[in-house]
Amino acid sequence: MKKKLYIFLLFTVFASSASFAEDSTRAFQRQNKKNSYTSFAFGMGVSYGNNPSLNTFISYELDGYNNLYDKDKLSEFKTGIEFFLSAERQLKKNFSLKADYSFFLKSNNLNSYPNADFTYQSHQILLVASYIFPMEYAFIKIGLGAGPLFSVFTSKPQGFECKYYSTGIGTKLDGTVNLQISRSVGGYLNAFIFKSFQPDLKDSNGAVLLNKSGKPDGTVNLSTLSIGQKIIEAIVYGAIQGLTEFIPISSTAHIRVVPALLGWDDPGAAFTAVIQIGTLIATLIYFKNDIVDLLTGFLQALKTRKFFSEPHSRLFILIVIGTIPISVFGVTLKKYIEGDARGLYAISAALIGLAIILFIAEKISSKKKDLNSISVRDGIIIGFAQAVALLPGSSRSGVTITAGLFCGLKRETAARYSFLLSIPAVALSGLYELYSERQALLNENTFSLMVATVVSGIVGYFAIAFLITYLKTRSNLLFIIYRIALGIIILILLSKGILHNI
Repeated sequence: MKKKLYIFLLFTVFASSASFAEDSTRAFQRQNKKNSYTSFAFGMGVSYGNNPSLNTFISYELDGYNNLYDKDKLSEFKTGIEFFLSAERQLKKNFSLKADYSFFLKSNNLNSYPNADFTYQSHQILLVASYIFPMEYAFIKIGLGAGPLFSVFTSKPQGFECKYYSTGIGTKLDGTVNLQISRSVGGYLNAFIFKSFQPDLKDSNGAVLLNKSGKPDGTVNLSTLSIGQKIIEAIVYGAIQGLTEFIPISSTAHIRVVPALLGWDDPGAAFTAVIQIGTLIATLIYFKNDIVDLLTGFLQALKTRKFFSEPHSRLFILIVIGTIPISVFGVTLKKYIEGDARGLYAISAALIGLAIILFIAEKISSKKKDLNSISVRDGIIIGFAQAVALLPGSSRSGVTITAGLFCGLKRETAARYSFLLSIPAVALSGLYELYSERQALLNENTFSLMVATVVSGIVGYFAIAFLITYLKTRSNLLFIIYRIALGIIILILLSKGILHNI
């Protein structure tokens, strides 16, 4: 059976990268029909890992460590760099086996002790078995693996260097999403949770390394759990944003409620606006052909001066006009939107109220117009409706789809136009927040922000595809019921004191 070769370059564990093949679109289709392919991957990544035993050793090794402020002490999770090389073979249509080598380097140094040096490096060899979920232009893999690892710890607290060694076992839960972007480019996203089990560190003579606590169990090991709480939060935020940005159930409501229930802080409007860039990219990729048609139509209209008689030119102009209201109100009402409007009472009211309006639109809409039939009047109405989405809990896709239905658009047409209309609004919002909140965002965990953005893009792409297909044959009733139920649940949780308004 003929093999297919895919080469993936992963710049960071959670970043997207390029995959190259002679024709990736057809290659993905053939891969799903055959039972055999071989792939190779190499690159570098970043992950968080905790080493409680090592942190305890360092805390006793450095004089005056316990007198430091908490912010100056070692955090529970530290960042490390990983370089990896892997080869994977698909055994059957839904199963693959991957041999993975990784070199991991981490530093536990502190700014308060510039002459001290605590670093370790690990060589890991893993065999990972994965289950594959094939799709037409993408696949998802979930894998579980284990294998040996060899680690070297270098301790240099006061200029004198000592090395200690340990050999153990590592286990890995691995997840990969590969999404076809164009004929020859694919997006590659990989995340993992790694747990190592390593015995006590020993020097070259076999002597066990002990910390200075004086306790009989004061040995030191490098047993590690890789992936930190902040990364988990970022993945959750990104998944919520990508899923709920396009489905008419309000992304802001979920980003406020889910973290509150989990005991996390509200990420804020600036964080939300920035990770919307991921969903913006998903929109650009999914509707790339529509975007080209709109631009081509408008450029042709510049020559003929028939701006509104040509459908694509008219839509292009209506999208520009429809972006003006949300831009104006977004700037003038910024403080209210990022403050009192994010209260859960306001969000629950918006969830329930707009669900009722969407229900009315479903009942009275003629649902006959396609994309080329959208009039100037329709575009203006939907554009002003989009400004209502500035109210947290309303849902940008929800209000524009509702307005589209009132204008007589087919459900899938209303959704498609809603997503196209979102492109300039989301782009402007993201760029504005990047600039206006640049100082605050510098204090954010940049890597977590990047993770949330990439995850929102991947999830958002599939959310668009789902909703467009879903609305061709079904109504918005499921989303209406969900919005009302969520609004009521929020009010109940507020009354019980489980959630707080702000």
